[in-house]
Amino acid sequence: MRPFHKHIVQYRRLLGGMLACYGILLFTATACMIAAARLPHDAIAQNCSISVNQLQRRGDGAEVAGCPLLRFDTFTDMIMLNVACSMTSQTPVASAMRCRFFTNEAKDVFATTPLLVAERFNHPDCYFLDYGRYWHGYLMTLRPLLAFFTYNEICLINLCAHVILLLLSLILVWTRCSSRAAVCLLMALTFAAFPMAFFCLQFSTCFLLMYAGTVAVLARRLTTRQAAYIFFVIGAATSFFDLLTTPQITMGIPLATLLLSDKSKADIRHAVILASCWLAGYALMWLGKLPVAWLLIGDNIAGEFITNAIGRSSAGLSELFELAEAKLGPKAATIIGFIILAGTAGLLTTCHWLWKYIRLHPLPADRRPWLLLIALSVPCWYMLMLQHSVIHYWFTWRALAVTVFCLLLFYSDRIKKTVSKSQGAR
Repeated sequence: MRPFHKHIVQYRRLLGGMLACYGILLFTATACMIAAARLPHDAIAQNCSISVNQLQRRGDGAEVAGCPLLRFDTFTDMIMLNVACSMTSQTPVASAMRCRFFTNEAKDVFATTPLLVAERFNHPDCYFLDYGRYWHGYLMTLRPLLAFFTYNEICLINLCAHVILLLLSLILVWTRCSSRAAVCLLMALTFAAFPMAFFCLQFSTCFLLMYAGTVAVLARRLTTRQAAYIFFVIGAATSFFDLLTTPQITMGIPLATLLLSDKSKADIRHAVILASCWLAGYALMWLGKLPVAWLLIGDNIAGEFITNAIGRSSAGLSELFELAEAKLGPKAATIIGFIILAGTAGLLTTCHWLWKYIRLHPLPADRRPWLLLIALSVPCWYMLMLQHSVIHYWFTWRALAVTVFCLLLFYSDRIKKTVSKSQGAR
């Protein structure tokens, strides 16, 4: 074992490197957002107008086979087009930091976005609302693409990117991990209805980042320090591009595949370290917009950040009940409350039982106990971000692909060994 002081030096170097990486990421993110805002509106006006009409024809909340869990997030896609159209090259820095969208009292972006495109900000019943609590990094690609393509054409480009990265990920998982792992990954993605992300910009971000992260960690053998940097960057990129859809998949699946491919890192300690690096990158990138916006445009958006964080978390439980009661009635709100309490109790009981069982009956390394830890990360996230997870259940459920993937791997190993023992006994 290494002396304690050598571990301290190693972690100090890692921390110093991550701080430098964080500074570079913040500068790059800010520069990219300002560059996207500098693109003249005239360059994207025609394709914006066509794209809005295409989304209107698809409809708000279109579902596959009438299933609420298979709903397209056309509402958020319309907001993304709205924000892209609302940016102005006359004030690129303010546009990049505030990320306004054009709306009305009812927040009906399906009604106000066509007015924005047609009348260019001139409508008495509408106004601009700041959406600065996210980076909106998708604008870095969406605005340049709108200069040449419409929404439907961008979805086709998105489809090609998904297919290429998915195939590359599956090939690397097959060769670096095992054929069984590749099959489990495909089954988990199928469970999450991944083809829907091909035709919805809101859904696609985390899937693309997950594929890219899987390729990055499997393309070559990594040291622990290199892997830590990669997960820090993946977490920061998720916070920059995503609007809080299924961020857990960008951590869980690359982490599981990396540990499967490298036996030297296949333990709970490495799983916790790398997951912590991802979480640090995610949180720091989100919080980093506070000082950047204050320095560049003088806006103090700390209040919006705090309010949003509290409202989206378990602290917003009372607001969740009020919303459920207003929309669904008191009986439905009571049922939802019972389900939440039962789910919380079940999760806490499972964590306690698992911790107690592993302490009393340590699982051998070849059973890969860290898979259970990664599998539980998604339910834990749901409880932490309770209000958001429940309100937006129709897309947050897809993060369970991580849990399904890890459990399939964990139990497939057990089944394989049981079959091998029975065949050997014969």
